[in-house]
Amino acid sequence: MSLAQPKQKTHIIFLIRQQRFLELLEKKKTLKALYILRTQLTPLAINMDRVHELSSLVLCSTPDDVKQQAQWDGADGKSRELLLVELQRHMLPAMIPRERMMTLLHQAFEWQRKGCLYHDSSEANYSLLSDHVCDKSHFPATTIRILKGHADEVWHLAFSHNGQYLASVSKDTTCTIWDVKTFDIKQVLRGVSNSSSYCEWSPDDSTLLMCGCDFTLRLWDPMTGELLQTFPKHEDQVTSCVWLPDGRHFLSGGCDKKIILWSVFLI
Repeated sequence: MSLAQPKQKTHIIFLIRQQRFLELLEKKKTLKALYILRTQLTPLAINMDRVHELSSLVLCSTPDDVKQQAQWDGADGKSRELLLVELQRHMLPAMIPRERMMTLLHQAFEWQRKGCLYHDSSEANYSLLSDHVCDKSHFPATTIRILKGHADEVWHLAFSHNGQYLASVSKDTTCTIWDVKTFDIKQVLRGVSNSSSYCEWSPDDSTLLMCGCDFTLRLWDPMTGELLQTFPKHEDQVTSCVWLPDGRHFLSGGCDKKIILWSVFLI
């Protein structure tokens, strides 16, 4: 991409350095922020009224005061996205349409996340300058708790998307819902004569889909233990299932060599 006018380069640099200045103030790194103000913003000699406003922010006592006075929502808000949008307004699109850059950046970060073998969300740090890789040493490799409650082999485990619950499917024909914070049993799904071997949480974690040794899929309310719906159509064991992002449809695959698309209708 190229600049629409050469003189706009200075304005673009000003916007980027202003963002840096505000983020340093938010982190209470006042001396570094003053350095940016004196040596990088002021020498640009543009928008001096804004420079004076920025200098007054140094007197703010808390990060919230900085955000309020600057009308800025912080580094963890949408300020960086808004900055990128503003920068694109001063550039001529070459092959990339306007407003498309943010989507491409999000896709790049998502691609890095999926390719990280030992990904840890709490330690994630993305950059366009290098590929994202989480430290292997942060990957959990030590047993911290043994959960007991099943009467036979455990065949499958699935964490809810919000990380609050764990579902364990066992040969004993039950599925146990565990509270991950306390490791207590939240609910036990029972009442099926044949064993299940697989389960899948719905995208919003409100329901749990189970399948296994019989030819039927079952949809449960994992919190109440209520069987909500059954899906009998396969002619052999159902070995897997997966939700579509809309949470109203899912796919199932079985030993009958069929993949079936289902719709969920709950009252």
